[in-house]
Amino acid sequence: VGAAAVYRLQVANPGNAPAKNVQVTLQLPEGLDQIVASPEGRLSFDRRKVEWTFPEIAAGAAQELSLRCQYRVAGLARISAKAAADADLSATDSINTQVEAVADLTLSVADPPGPVPVGEEAVYEIRIHNRGTKAATQVEVVVYFSHGIEPVAAEGASNRIGPGQVVFSPIAAIGPGQTQVLKVKAKAERAGNHIFRAEVHCRSASVRLVSEGTTRYFGNAVDRRVQLAQPAPPDRSSNSPEQAPVRTAERGGSFRDPSSNAPRKN
Repeated sequence: VGAAAVYRLQVANPGNAPAKNVQVTLQLPEGLDQIVASPEGRLSFDRRKVEWTFPEIAAGAAQELSLRCQYRVAGLARISAKAAADADLSATDSINTQVEAVADLTLSVADPPGPVPVGEEAVYEIRIHNRGTKAATQVEVVVYFSHGIEPVAAEGASNRIGPGQVVFSPIAAIGPGQTQVLKVKAKAERAGNHIFRAEVHCRSASVRLVSEGTTRYFGNAVDRRVQLAQPAPPDRSSNSPEQAPVRTAERGGSFRDPSSNAPRKN
């Protein structure tokens, strides 16, 4: 649906005498747009018929015709062709086309337009658009952040926020032409370039989309981190070695790979 369909038709005279006053007619199914007949044919008022007329097709010659169109609806479409000429000459043919509707998703992420101070909220807007002709169902969205930045809030669909990621509940359906907008707010705990990554999965449409980018955060990273997490004093009465708590953003590696053992939506 919506894609260009091109049909080619050949009207041939395999005889040894010319065919006079040849008229070619195509019967079209309902639901066609952008109908172009070449060479120029006559399209009926109800757009269900195209006709060509040729004074003569010589012996052994052929006339090539074409029809270009778009289908608006899914289903089985049938085009019938008939050629007739003087002396009761005639020939017919037909073709069936199975027209399918498909979901076609696109993903875009609007990140902060410029550097963001450490400790202030940055908003990431995820837009999922269905440019197809069929609803995309059970669309799963997960947003990941690298170490040094943590999500603090999300909206647009029910969600679960965990260390370094936001897992949205599956979106029931995104209809043709519709756009689903999700927003995630995050705060950086230290200065630097931090990575965000949005993933969209839709099994019904066999689609997996990924968008990744970098946001620059600036500020007094050391002072802010002290305010965010004060290590607990060691227990002097215990014989166990001293251990300071380790923040999620400080646990090895610069980026959480989606294929890791981090909690994921089933």
